[in-house]
Amino acid sequence: MQDISYFFTSGRRSILADIYFPLRIATQGTIYTALEEGLRIDVVRTYLRKNAVNIKRELAAYPHWFDPNRYGDTRAYRSEHRAAEARMDMWSQVFFGWSLDEVKGVFLKKDGKTIDEETTQIIKLMFKFENSRMENHALCAGYPDVYRAILYWVLSQYGQADDYRHWNVEERRLFVERHSSWSSEKRAYADDAFIRIARRIAKWIDDCGLFIFGYLVRLFWQKIVELHQKRHTSLEDEIWVTSIFHIDINVLRPTKRIV
Repeated sequence: MQDISYFFTSGRRSILADIYFPLRIATQGTIYTALEEGLRIDVVRTYLRKNAVNIKRELAAYPHWFDPNRYGDTRAYRSEHRAAEARMDMWSQVFFGWSLDEVKGVFLKKDGKTIDEETTQIIKLMFKFENSRMENHALCAGYPDVYRAILYWVLSQYGQADDYRHWNVEERRLFVERHSSWSSEKRAYADDAFIRIARRIAKWIDDCGLFIFGYLVRLFWQKIVELHQKRHTSLEDEIWVTSIFHIDINVLRPTKRIV
């Protein structure tokens, strides 16, 4: 007989993103197709590469997302266009599923007078960083808590300082000093591993951003524009995307034992 139990694992800092989009029959096919094809890395990479120039222009607030040298690529590129395409080729799969919710919404339009009442769908995306090679390395070294601490550190600091801060020497020094109570061996491991792990985590965060804004939401608003141009439907005043970088996920997995 098998004894089956679900074992608790320690929390993993993750990202929760919600996309608020009007519930329209004409857009549902686009939304579901974009989500379903978003599970295929080849589809997303091809789309990002094909539209790299326009996406970079639209996401001008985040120019570092389009710099392949930010992630260790040492090649020189003839143009920003080529560099952006090379960066899109580096995109890694971050999306593994979604959930949907519907709410009744009331919004004051930009004219400050008109009330807009509509059913809004919320597309909920959960992103969880996983790198089995780095995690196993930390586990074999006896310092899985260092790996976890770096993950928490980078996610909490992202967007608050210089784009390269996450993996530079000064940030590493701050991290090690913050954990001064650790043994000298553990601090030495952290000093050696910090930049390598932080760089990988930061790229994962950037890849999440490219997926949300450069692929998914872009396909959504392109459909809105298409309907506006062909059927003269109204444009959306705004499309909202919320994100929380301080979500912890505890995963429970089944374990079988013969009794």
